[in-house]
Amino acid sequence: MKSKVYVIFGAGKGGKELADVFPERVSYLVDNDPYKWGTYYNGILINNPEQLLRENKDDLRIFIASMYFDQIKIQLDMMGFKNKKHYFNIIPYYILLNRMTFLDAINFKAEDTVDQVQRPISIIDRFQQIFDIQEEFLQKQVKNRILLVVNSNEYCTELVTNVQYSLKELFKLKVLMVSIDLSAPKDDLERIARKYRMLGYSRLLYAGQYNSDVENFERYFNCFHSIDVALQSPDEKRWVDYMYHVVNSLGFAYKKVSVVVPNYNYDHYLCTRLRSIIGQQYPIYEILFLDDASSDDSVMVAEGLLDEYCGLKRSIINNTNSGSVFKQWKKGIEAVQGDYIWITEADDYASPIMLSNLMASFTANEDVVMSFCDSMFVDSRGEWEGFSSDARVQYIQDKGFNGGIYDGKEFIKEFLTAFNSIPNVSAVVMKRNGVSRVDLDKLETFKQCGDWYLYLQLLTEAKVAYHTKPMNFFRRQSGSVTINMKKEELEQELCIIRQAVEKILFG
Repeated sequence: MKSKVYVIFGAGKGGKELADVFPERVSYLVDNDPYKWGTYYNGILINNPEQLLRENKDDLRIFIASMYFDQIKIQLDMMGFKNKKHYFNIIPYYILLNRMTFLDAINFKAEDTVDQVQRPISIIDRFQQIFDIQEEFLQKQVKNRILLVVNSNEYCTELVTNVQYSLKELFKLKVLMVSIDLSAPKDDLERIARKYRMLGYSRLLYAGQYNSDVENFERYFNCFHSIDVALQSPDEKRWVDYMYHVVNSLGFAYKKVSVVVPNYNYDHYLCTRLRSIIGQQYPIYEILFLDDASSDDSVMVAEGLLDEYCGLKRSIINNTNSGSVFKQWKKGIEAVQGDYIWITEADDYASPIMLSNLMASFTANEDVVMSFCDSMFVDSRGEWEGFSSDARVQYIQDKGFNGGIYDGKEFIKEFLTAFNSIPNVSAVVMKRNGVSRVDLDKLETFKQCGDWYLYLQLLTEAKVAYHTKPMNFFRRQSGSVTINMKKEELEQELCIIRQAVEKILFG
């Protein structure tokens, strides 16, 4: 099979930034400035846009990295290329959403989330953030460093080793375990503390009997917590709960997120799916794998992958197929133990920064019960097919569908009345106490519009946060059971949705 031809349109600052980080080989750049034609950037030739006409359109992917997208769009349309098929309007860091880099750190800031609706950030502003991001990213790495101190006069227990492992694997924290004689002279302790502070360790976790010596050392650190050394062989849930207590006592504010993975015959996608969950930069409290009587090797693959995960994990395997993904949703929602729910379809995958961004909205506003982001469409092979926000781009532009926090009823009125503007549940995190108010028995009667119904019920008396960054990869399957419905069945579901909307908006 012939390789794709990847071309960047725009040889200015934006195009060069994109070329530097593009994960595939860039065939060439094109630019409308004739003075750039025939020159090179880092070994990549800059061509006349007419070169695009010499390519096989089916193999061509053009990424526009220019602030003049509207003009370039007209130009490419006149050349016979189609938007979201041959060319894409793409902010440079989008291509790195499945890899953690300095560019991803832009999206890692909880303080980016605001209560008011904002215009999407411009490409120029995004570039400026890219240039300034390295120092900020390093500062965040420092905030994730924990000094685990064991008193050299006491025995280092197996408990301490397990704590260190959980901090690293579950919470993605940098942990340095050291043995220190805390009865040493005050000047020596101050010198040792200053050394570790200079190395970026501002959080102190102590394992041993707390006394005045520990208190003297503790005062040099911003955050302190003492491990309960009397904790012996707790069960799995008690252990994970305890580790959340330890981490949050050190100044973090991690919430317990349960991930539900409904699956049916997707063994060939489960590796990507589950590793994109386990690899999140935000800790996952629990993974619940639901298999709907798959005839392939899904269960074997899932259980093997879940062995790599050190949080709570369970598998619920159906002996017979339920015939409805929403029945699986209900089963998962009722079984989870965390405070937030992320339903992840088995054939989709996510950027490692997605959960961090979505969870920041719940911290920013306690009335938010649902946080979601834009998605990138991909086909069965992972080839890009555009962005979900572009699927009904004219409608969204007319309505002003921008990032920020919305009143639930206003969001329903603008974006959940004529159609479901949230096409993929894998891009959504929901607050569990909000979902508990939904009629789940009604939910499981749907075949296609259950997600729409769930969002309507969830947002009736609450707020929703939308992130314009496309951090979810939505794999559209032509054979999906959710689209193989009789016309009258679909119309019946749509009638229920219309009635629900009228009741919410007009009483």
